[in-house]
Amino acid sequence: MIRWRWLMAACGVAAVFFLGARVSAQDHKVATPEKLLIDLDQQLTLAIQQIGQTADLQQRVAWLNGLTLGMPPAQLERDGLRQLVARTLDEISPDASVSFASTITHYPALQPKLLEIAGREGRGDSARLQLIRNSRDHRSAVRLMDQIQTATLRRLALETLARQSNDLSQRLSFLEQAYSIPAPNSSYRFSSIYELGPDAATSPEPICQLIRKHVSESDAVPIYTYFASAAAQADGGQAAAQQYIDAAWECVSKLPEPQDAASMLLRREIPPAERETWVERFDQYILPALRRGQTGIDPLSDLARFDMALLVDRTMQSCMLPLRSFDGTFPSVIERAFSVRPTVVLDWLERGYDQLEIDNDLLVLPVADDAQSRRDWRRDVRDQCVFEITEYLSVHFSDAEPLPPASRDRLCDLAMQVHDPGLRLATLAELNEELRRLGQEVPSRLTVAAQGLLRERIDFPSFDWQQDQGPQLFLLGSETQRIDWLNDRIEQFRGVDVTERTDSFRSLLRRISASGLSASQRLKFYKRIERIAVAQGETRQRAEVAQQAASIDLAWSIRVMFDCLPPDRGRNGKPDGNIGWLPAPSDAGDAIQWLRNRVGDPRAQQVADALLMKALWQYLPEADQSDRDGIRQWLCQPLIRQHRYAAALELIPQINDLKQQTSTRILWVSSLNQNQ
Repeated sequence: MIRWRWLMAACGVAAVFFLGARVSAQDHKVATPEKLLIDLDQQLTLAIQQIGQTADLQQRVAWLNGLTLGMPPAQLERDGLRQLVARTLDEISPDASVSFASTITHYPALQPKLLEIAGREGRGDSARLQLIRNSRDHRSAVRLMDQIQTATLRRLALETLARQSNDLSQRLSFLEQAYSIPAPNSSYRFSSIYELGPDAATSPEPICQLIRKHVSESDAVPIYTYFASAAAQADGGQAAAQQYIDAAWECVSKLPEPQDAASMLLRREIPPAERETWVERFDQYILPALRRGQTGIDPLSDLARFDMALLVDRTMQSCMLPLRSFDGTFPSVIERAFSVRPTVVLDWLERGYDQLEIDNDLLVLPVADDAQSRRDWRRDVRDQCVFEITEYLSVHFSDAEPLPPASRDRLCDLAMQVHDPGLRLATLAELNEELRRLGQEVPSRLTVAAQGLLRERIDFPSFDWQQDQGPQLFLLGSETQRIDWLNDRIEQFRGVDVTERTDSFRSLLRRISASGLSASQRLKFYKRIERIAVAQGETRQRAEVAQQAASIDLAWSIRVMFDCLPPDRGRNGKPDGNIGWLPAPSDAGDAIQWLRNRVGDPRAQQVADALLMKALWQYLPEADQSDRDGIRQWLCQPLIRQHRYAAALELIPQINDLKQQTSTRILWVSSLNQNQ
């Protein structure tokens, strides 16, 4: 896997150099610092001319804001640019003046006029705040802050100054003033305090003092936890980390309902408390709320970090009919505990479960008082725990935190030992799908056992794969069975109204994608569905098929996606989308963005961009004339991000649409200025 990813990355980087001879060896010769400075001067001149020619004042303001971003002082005073900024300021409205402040920040002599214009409609304080946010002059920013009268804007200005300051005492002073002003939005109120994180290890006392003075106990706990984590990561910061944790527990002790804050703190406490202290706090703050049904069961799972006997005991103490039953609660607790301590939970499922005590007062259905009934009950509880663990593997594990192979193998063995055949098949099906989602190998013994059960219990041709565990069981079928079923499902789409089949259509695409079939076989299905969509004039579904197939045949997907675009290419407005239903792509930018979300490995966007660049460059000669500018503009963007300025500069003049060309040229100038 590592070698494959390395190879893909290498191919991706190589693809970036595909843009013809001009963007290869020749590019290396001309892209010298001296040549780039000459190019920068020329492009800046062109950008100023093009901006000045637009009659759209809002567009001009946006372009000037982008052009002057990161611009060195010498360029700001360039002939033509200063005059253009002044002319734009003469024409600007009070409402637009606020957004223009990011450009006017660079011209102190023009700031009074901007504030006078903004003040005509009561926008003066908003303009001052924007000037402060973009200011390079700290003293000037402080003077502007002193002029702000609107309380909420003054608070925002003070917090901005705190972020911009490099001096701890200044930052504390600004935050002290800011927090003295009430803020209506409680979720935002103290986000700026996290800017003090770099000083967490060296200055715990003033930070704690600031928190105690201005932050309520309930809001303070996660803030203290953050600073404890920041301090613990610094050399010699353990004592400071403990100081923050002690302050957090002091807040918890004062809360009328401390269970949620205590649970969060126990989970994230740095350094972690010893067992005795941890359990004592759990019993003091969380267990009473669990007994009253005032909090969820998640905190119980954290007890697995100590031992399963403790977890079982506290779960039983937390269950009291009718609020909560043990048999309904315990498997969910175990499922979450598996993500905390997989080995501890597996040990218990393999051996410790037979010590589980039975209390009929905690069960929905009582257990008969004989040895066999008790053994069966314990086994059934264990089997239900195994099933719930398999259901949520991909929720708790990932590439960053993978499920250990040894734990995977032990879990497979437990799944194959589930007593009830129906539950065993369901468990094996879930485990098979979840391991595939995690990109982990599915042991062959699991597949063999599952397919044997599948043959015994499921009539494959007549089974409704959209019901119950159909999608999971589908993956257990043989290759021939999966192909036959997908063929049948595709045929069912002919003649069915699109409004009646949208959800099942997307389900079918997902099923093909996760079918485990070869890429060539999946592509055959995608092309077949696309032909049906063409015949029925369903643009949105064609686009979805093209997007899904992009990781297999990018060239085909590009042709389909661009063929889906409307004749006006969005010039007459784009259709509005709503939650769960986005409109089909309307222009080249939409088409490329749809494809970009699917090309290659989504975790390696740079490789995906390189593959897409190569494919789009090949497609460009056959593209519709109305799409070429959008394609060229997008091709420039990754080149500029990669600082391949000479290569991008070969493409910019080929963009015929003046607005797109100007936007791309401004991006080029701004990026080069910021990366010199």
